[in-house]
Amino acid sequence: MNSRLIALNIATNQLTPKTSGYTLDFDNVVVQTEKQDAKLSYIKTKGYHPNIAFIGRLPVHIENHNEILLLVMSKKELYKDVLII
Repeated sequence: MNSRLIALNIATNQLTPKTSGYTLDFDNVVVQTEKQDAKLSYIKTKGYHPNIAFIGRLPVHIENHNEILLLVMSKKELYKDVLII
């Protein structure tokens, strides 16, 4: 999905592969829910914990992670898929 997000942004001329200096905004958010498969988050509520990255207002990376996984991953591991952009 992430490669398609980037391809779509390039195909619509919103991103240009030859341009450098883009600012990547990467964030983890907690989407609170009471669904059965939701995990307890660091804010003590059940929910999903996706990683989301934008260049400007353009989404370039979306990936869901289990909260427990985030606690044991290094930043390098966490960002490696995003930095391929």
